Amino acid sequence: WGSSWETSNIKVVPINPVYPMSYIVRYHSQNKDISDKLQRLNILGNYTQQSNTHDNVPVYQKDGSVLNLFRVSMGYWIISSSLVDSKGILFQESNGSPTPIKNKAWILTGTSEEITVREISVTSTNQPRNPRNMNDLDEDESEDSNPI
Repeated sequence: WGSSWETSNIKVVPINPVYPMSYIVRYHSQNKDISDKLQRLNILGNYTQQSNTHDNVPVYQKDGSVLNLFRVSMGYWIISSSLVDSKGILFQESNGSPTPIKNKAWILTGTSEEITVREISVTSTNQPRNPRNMNDLDEDESEDSNPI
């Protein structure tokens, strides 16, 4: 046994991550060409969590559309009408993150060429229910308050 500990091969993943119920996809720029492409492809809007999962992460379907926001096994988050697509019409190289990464560019592929778009945001529209912190128990609920 040595005095050092190698940590480069360790990956910490939550056992039961809590996912938001929905995301909203927005574009924050005045670039008319990209804005028109996003509108034509019907990408922008609200995506609601569905009962199915892909790569053990919830699938989010765009309200009133066949488009889905989900994570693929390569660790990308994508928007696509097909759950077997590997890059979709929009994707983010998110290294397996359980949620899309804020302030990271998205790649638009639904055109003749891939376009990097930094002005797209994918944010949760509501907060997930947080697991209960056992340190916050009322005095009536703690084991110490129940006499034996």
